[in-house]
Amino acid sequence: SEFDFTFRKPERANSPLLRVMGGNAGYPGKPLLKNVRIILAPGDRVAVLGANGAGKSTLIKTLAGELEWMGGEVTRDPYLKVGYYAQHQLETLDPAASAFMHIKRLDMKAPDQSVRDYLGSFVFKGDRQNEPIAPFSGGEKARLALAIVAYQRPNLLLLDEPTNHLDLEMRQAVENALQDYPGAVVLISHDRHMVESCCDTLWRVSDGVCEPYDGDLDDYRRTVLSSRSGKDTREATSAERPRTSAEDATPRKPADRRPLKQKIVEAETEMARISDIIAKIDAALAMPDIFSREPDKAAQLGKARANAAVALERA
Repeated sequence: SEFDFTFRKPERANSPLLRVMGGNAGYPGKPLLKNVRIILAPGDRVAVLGANGAGKSTLIKTLAGELEWMGGEVTRDPYLKVGYYAQHQLETLDPAASAFMHIKRLDMKAPDQSVRDYLGSFVFKGDRQNEPIAPFSGGEKARLALAIVAYQRPNLLLLDEPTNHLDLEMRQAVENALQDYPGAVVLISHDRHMVESCCDTLWRVSDGVCEPYDGDLDDYRRTVLSSRSGKDTREATSAERPRTSAEDATPRKPADRRPLKQKIVEAETEMARISDIIAKIDAALAMPDIFSREPDKAAQLGKARANAAVALERA
């Protein structure tokens, strides 16, 4: 393939990058998803499944910051840097500017040759780099929008149907680039090959809920096809399916069936929180004469520290 690019390595990729506990996603007075509980860490590869209109793009827009979380506890790493690619972003490109100028505007100090070499990896070569993009094809504009996202060194990539307008060779190049990308990826795609080759975790968005899905795409399809009665059959042949009445009758999976990586991140977050509490207690116990001046308080602090130590060991 003539396409050979990479998603540039993030400057920082701390864990977790983003933690949402009990957030609602949607619009004021009209949340589409309720009680969202997700944790994203470097290396995560997530594909979001669901019927059209279920709230997949709304979730991505909220993760990207285009929509605000409504309620819940949202913790972002101070160095979180989101790279968001969606079809509507092609409309934000400057039609009068060249591909070279679009990249140069991101970093005016970058050497011109470095920018040209970078664009060359997306097969913008020679005079094509300097031409206004107004007459570019949809595929060329999609490649440029993707190049802009990749250039900014995000540590969280949000990709909403990234392969639309791209030919097969460029799709393969995107898959290859994602293999080596060290940050987290959340992907919406009808391209089954991309989902299977790039993602190891599935989230299902349905009936106002976003939750992990334990099976693979074949499991998902079989589950839906086996319970398609009473539902709109127009959804039946899609790889992404709405929640059905049979699924509603199935008890929720217990919390301990969440992906192991997510449970590890939650445990690390809890350990950091408890360690901070212990440090504050130790600082209080280190105050001069606290045991002689305030023995009751000192005893309470000592008991609190013992309980915190037990909680830390459990975490």
